[in-house]
Amino acid sequence: MKIHVYWMILIAVVVSCKKELADVPVITMISKASEPNIYIAGSGSVSIDWGDGKAVETHTLYPYNYDIWEWLSINEESYIYKFGHSFEFGHSFDQFAYTITIKGENITHLNCAGIRLTNLYVNKNKALKALNCSNNNLMEIDVKNNTELLGLHCDDNLLSNIDVSNNTALKELHCRSNQLNSLDLSSNTELVCLWILSNQLSASALDNLFETLNDKFGPRKNVWIYSNPGADDCDLNIASDKHWYVNKWAGAVHWPINTGSIFSSVTNTCGNSFPYEESNL
Repeated sequence: MKIHVYWMILIAVVVSCKKELADVPVITMISKASEPNIYIAGSGSVSIDWGDGKAVETHTLYPYNYDIWEWLSINEESYIYKFGHSFEFGHSFDQFAYTITIKGENITHLNCAGIRLTNLYVNKNKALKALNCSNNNLMEIDVKNNTELLGLHCDDNLLSNIDVSNNTALKELHCRSNQLNSLDLSSNTELVCLWILSNQLSASALDNLFETLNDKFGPRKNVWIYSNPGADDCDLNIASDKHWYVNKWAGAVHWPINTGSIFSSVTNTCGNSFPYEESNL
């Protein structure tokens, strides 16, 4: 009887441990870069499996801040650079195309730009507030479960569609230089910064996009639309009537009619900086 109870307890512990491991949010990506660098901020621990058979690395994360400057060498293949915004994790591969797996319960900032990604899966990481996956070869990105997301940079990819309908807290969306021919932002009532230039948006598609923009007063709201097929023929007044500054081409801004009393003293520069900080607004 005692042996039976012992095995029952042991099985329960094993099942519980497996469940806890399964519950840890996992980020996976396939990179073809020979020396990828990934920037991560958050709290708690993070593990990185570079997918090349080397030992899994485990590190302690720090929140996004400006106070940490330190270089740490792990081994000849990997390094960490603790810099002003987050940790930079680097690695060298003997050959291309590895699946990188990152596990951490409280990853809030992830920058995996410019490392020749062909696939990226972040939908299990619900704590994510800022994601930069720009300058890769991504054909799709799923952020429907990332409801805490405040900033998304996915410029210079191969995206033909972006669904941000569940990202109601989103304030910045940078998706320039993709293959988008439509975009619905009707759920993004907090958005103040939109880079949509250099896509495949016709005049009617831009008009439809403008119709979905929020009309909130507050921080200055900017949208960049140039280098789209319909940039010259779209109705800019749809956006400006909702208090958006429309950048039709570099240096040319279509202003809202009333810019005096409706805007707060807080302005949003809406630049290219990353990671995203809520204090930027």
